[in-house]
Amino acid sequence: MVQLTTLAFAKPSDMRLSAPIALLAAIVASLGDVGLLWAVNSGRGALGLALPPVWLVTVSTLAGALALPLYGLGYRARARCVAPCPRGRVVARGGALLGGLGAVTHTTLGVLIQSGSMPRGVTPMEGVLRAGLPLVALWCVTGTAFIIVASADMATSKKHAEWPFNPLVVAAALTGFAVFLPPLWAAFLGPAAFNLGHVAFFARVLATEHAAETRGSLQRDLRSESP
Repeated sequence: MVQLTTLAFAKPSDMRLSAPIALLAAIVASLGDVGLLWAVNSGRGALGLALPPVWLVTVSTLAGALALPLYGLGYRARARCVAPCPRGRVVARGGALLGGLGAVTHTTLGVLIQSGSMPRGVTPMEGVLRAGLPLVALWCVTGTAFIIVASADMATSKKHAEWPFNPLVVAAALTGFAVFLPPLWAAFLGPAAFNLGHVAFFARVLATEHAAETRGSLQRDLRSESP
């Protein structure tokens, strides 16, 4: 875990890999959410879910624990897309910290589910609230960090057209949309909104980097062709 968190702060030899790695990490973490939520929601008889395979909780826990620290790479890539300013550094460093906090929270949830300490037959949020003060405090710290980092990103961005791709905006929209879905879908979409929001966010960062690289390549070609 320490090595992966360090990697989130490090500068890769090819910085163009940062956004793709972060996007892949967000997808893996989202799949880890699905596994843990399957285990938690299987205790809710109204949803009609079968019990998951015995190995799923372990694999899902490891998926989030290994993937979430790599969010720091995506936030560093995002900081490179905006003007170098103090808020940009907050986005880069705060994003790396957020990834570490997310990994700790995800791992803690997985361990509690694996050990049977999470209450069964309740919603995921009710399970967190009943699991004890340490988990609630960890959840609140991670949520606060998420709000601060995402808000700093919105303050840094000069293009309002990018705001819909902000992870906090996407997560809030998905959580609100889940209210109108059937209970089975809502039981997965809302709790997984944090990582799904980052899928959209890092995809946007990757697209922005690609567009900038294309523009730069065209400008170089024009300069080389000019007499």
